[in-house]
Amino acid sequence: SSSILPFSVPPLLDTAMLWIFSLASSAFGVLLIMRYFFKGAAWAGKTSARGKTIIVTGANSGIGRALADEFSLRGADNVVLACRNRQRAERAREEMIESSADETRVSIEIVDLMSFKSVITFVDRIMTRFRTVDVLVCNAGVLQADGQTENGIEKLLQANYLGHFLMVESLRARVNLKRVVFVSSLVHKYAKHEDLRKKLDNNMVQYSRAKLAEVSYAKHLSSIEGMQAYSCNPGVVHTNILAGTWMEIFDRYLEPVLSFIMKSPLEGAQTPLMLRLAQFSGNHQNVCCSDCALDATHPLLSDPARIEELHRQSIELTKEFL
Repeated sequence: SSSILPFSVPPLLDTAMLWIFSLASSAFGVLLIMRYFFKGAAWAGKTSARGKTIIVTGANSGIGRALADEFSLRGADNVVLACRNRQRAERAREEMIESSADETRVSIEIVDLMSFKSVITFVDRIMTRFRTVDVLVCNAGVLQADGQTENGIEKLLQANYLGHFLMVESLRARVNLKRVVFVSSLVHKYAKHEDLRKKLDNNMVQYSRAKLAEVSYAKHLSSIEGMQAYSCNPGVVHTNILAGTWMEIFDRYLEPVLSFIMKSPLEGAQTPLMLRLAQFSGNHQNVCCSDCALDATHPLLSDPARIEELHRQSIELTKEFL
């Protein structure tokens, strides 16, 4: 039989090599298709952030870090990296300054969303520094955390929602907070539980409920006169959110493949970046976006009574600190 090689090989080996070549080509084709599907849209806006004070939670890595970089490059007067780990936050700030950021315009504030006391202390520090916060990007979150916080609340619910809820409510009462952007998730559409007081065992079920509450809160905020609030699904982004979960092993051994097919943090930051800097008319308030375009939310969030009930539960769970 003929061979694709310039030298003679046994027929069986020749056939095996053809199969391997065919499978490799098919696999590469699948990866290209997945990359095209996951990449999503990029925001083409060139809007400046000059004169703005912007706070980004979870800004030491991933989407939060990419957003902080973009806001700095666009000339924001103050970019506050709101992080839990001081060492990682300082490393991120140093890297930003080495790249091009003005060291006088990038600062660090430490906050642990799993501690309501830490959130209030953070808000007090912000209040002493700024009279106006142009935007708060609620980006920090975790995918796995078992047990309860010092406040007696499921860690996943507090880290992904109630910590930010308390932060926003407290900032609104103390400074002129103009716009809030929640980096949410597509999984909120699959939430099966809306009672925030109910104890749930499964991490992913807890996570989806927290994201549902987050999107609901954005809708509630946007109904307040003079307040702009948005939620977004950043897409399938390659960040360190899988750290500490059983899925971390896939990230460890398939890192080159995942980095190729998934969005980079900068690509994942495009939608929240648009929601921070784009100018919207009144008809575009109260929006949820994916890939820089309007997106539908969970069906129950079309009912104002359900949104109000989630807000009431949130107040009840944080009232000691409000």
